[in-house]
Amino acid sequence: MTKAQGAETKARFGDKFTQFIQHHRVVIFSLTGILILGLVVFLVWWGVRGQAQKGATLAAEELQEKYQKWKNEYDTAKNKQDKTELLAYIDTLVRDHAGDIAGQRAYITRFYITRDDVLKSADQEQNGDREQNAVQEDKSDAWLGMLSDLLGAVACNADSYLAEMSLYNAGVVIEEADYYRQKGTYALEGVNAETVAKLLPAEYTAGLEFSVENLDDLALAVYTYFADRYPDSVDYPHVLFSQARLLEEKADREKQKGNAEVAAKLIQRVKDIFFELETDFKNNDWTKIAKNRNIMLKIKEGEGEKPAE
Repeated sequence: MTKAQGAETKARFGDKFTQFIQHHRVVIFSLTGILILGLVVFLVWWGVRGQAQKGATLAAEELQEKYQKWKNEYDTAKNKQDKTELLAYIDTLVRDHAGDIAGQRAYITRFYITRDDVLKSADQEQNGDREQNAVQEDKSDAWLGMLSDLLGAVACNADSYLAEMSLYNAGVVIEEADYYRQKGTYALEGVNAETVAKLLPAEYTAGLEFSVENLDDLALAVYTYFADRYPDSVDYPHVLFSQARLLEEKADREKQKGNAEVAAKLIQRVKDIFFELETDFKNNDWTKIAKNRNIMLKIKEGEGEKPAE
C-alpha cells in the first residue's frame, strides 16, 4: 500500500466515524449524560456512606465510654444519673442508627444492663431483702425486653459476629426463662410460648420438623435456625449440642404422650447431630460431652450395654 492509499483509507475511516457520530449523536450524548450522572451519584453515595460509617463508629465508641463510666462509678447518686443518661443515649442510637454497628451495640448494651438489673433483683430476694409475704415482682417485661434487644441486634447486621452471639444468647434467654419460672426464681407470668413466638421472626420457626408447644421448643427453633444460618460459627458445635439436648428432652415428652413414631424421628435427629460432632469436630470440647451423652442414649434406647463396674 502506498502512502496515498493509506492516507485515503484514514480519511474514509474518519469520514465514516464523523457520520456515525452525527447520525447517533442523540443516543451517544444521552448515554454519556447517564454515565456522568451515575458517576456523580456513586461518588455522592460513597461519600455519604463513608460519613455514615464514621459517624456510626464514633457513636459506638461514645456508647462504650458512657457504659464504662457508669460501671466504674461507685457513688450511688452519680451512678444512677450516669445510668439514666446511658439508657437515654441507647434509645437515641436504636432510633437513629438502625442497621449499623452503633445500633447493634446499643441493643446488646441494653441487654446486658437489663440482665444485670434482673440478676441483682434475684440476689436481693434470695438474700431476704424482700419483705416477708410481699408479692414477688413480675420480671416478664424485663425478660421479653432482653429477648427483643438480642433479636434487634441480629437484625441490625445479620452477617456479623455480634449477630451470631446475640442469636445464640436469644436461645439461652428463652431457656433460662423457662428454667427460672419453674424454679420460682422470678415471677414471669407474661413469658410463655405465645408471647415469645410473637417476638421471633417468621423464618426462625418456618419449616420446623417438630411442633412448638412450650418455651424449650422455641429455644430449639432458635438453635436450629442458628445452625442453618451460621454453620461456620465458632459456636456451631455448642449450638449443635444444645439442639441435641433439647431434641432428646422433647422425644421423652412425646414418648410419654404415646407418640412413639414422633419420638423415634427426634431421637434419630439427635443421633445425626452426635455423628456430625464426632465426624467434623473431633477435638471440640462439646464433642467430648456429646460422646458420653451418645453412650447413655444408646443404653436408654437398648442399643448399647452398660459399662462394667
